[in-house]
Amino acid sequence: MKLSSVFNKKLINLNLQARNKEEAFNELIDLVGTQHKALDKDKILRAIMERESQQSTYLGKSLALPHARIEGLDDFIIVCGRSAQGLQYDREKDSVKFVIMILSCKTKINTLLQTMGALATFFSEEGLVQQVTNATSPDEFVKAIIKSNISIKQTLVAKDIMRKNIANLSLQQTLKEVIDLFFEKNISGAPVLDTDGTVLGVVTEKEIISIGIPKYMSMMDNISFLKDFEPFEEIFKKEDEILVKDIYSKKFIFAHENVSVIQLAFSFVNKNCRRILVIDDNNKLQGLIMRKDLIRKVIHV
Repeated sequence: MKLSSVFNKKLINLNLQARNKEEAFNELIDLVGTQHKALDKDKILRAIMERESQQSTYLGKSLALPHARIEGLDDFIIVCGRSAQGLQYDREKDSVKFVIMILSCKTKINTLLQTMGALATFFSEEGLVQQVTNATSPDEFVKAIIKSNISIKQTLVAKDIMRKNIANLSLQQTLKEVIDLFFEKNISGAPVLDTDGTVLGVVTEKEIISIGIPKYMSMMDNISFLKDFEPFEEIFKKEDEILVKDIYSKKFIFAHENVSVIQLAFSFVNKNCRRILVIDDNNKLQGLIMRKDLIRKVIHV
């Protein structure tokens, strides 16, 4: 399905008067009401504002994608607004020129996510953004989208929801460097890469904590009798000597970048893992998906 097919020229306002996002929401919802008179505009605004209060839908590149799943809606509606002067969307962010509101029924989650992804792709291209910025009519606006030839994919896959540009480790990094990285990035694990980018394994909090626990303790059911044992003394003593190659785990869960989300969910549940590394055809790291990403990016939209 082409991205252009979801746009209705009657739901494109190229002259938003709004100065902030709530005013923009009201303008766009009023425009929706001209074509869908049975919809409850107050209900839509509440749903949009509730979603916005949880996490901003400003994507950068002067684009915001407010969205909500509307109870009772059996259609998929996109309404687009362009502000010539730009409007204040978030206090700390740049002004926004394009506000594209997406309203969907409760069950069309995949369509909603894929449409958002296609729009993000369109607005990542400066040349395409310039075309819709210069459009003087809804016809010209839609023609620019048609020329882009961007499609909405039918299946949500790993690369659509993965975290990109993630922190990674090399075999020669020290334990101290690993701990510092975890603290700096507020992460609980990182993939270990070979010099060519191939994934070798992972280091997580578990591997670090395990350094402080002697192997013989794994055979004990209870160690409460060890009152004075200092478990992390080894870490403090050798944090500059212990290398990633000495501690990393070769046991990790991975998935190809084109694996479907349902397969990812199956792996999270049945393999009882917290993270899945995403690789390409050459086993090179492309990204990372945490278990909570399915909640944040798929289930809670």
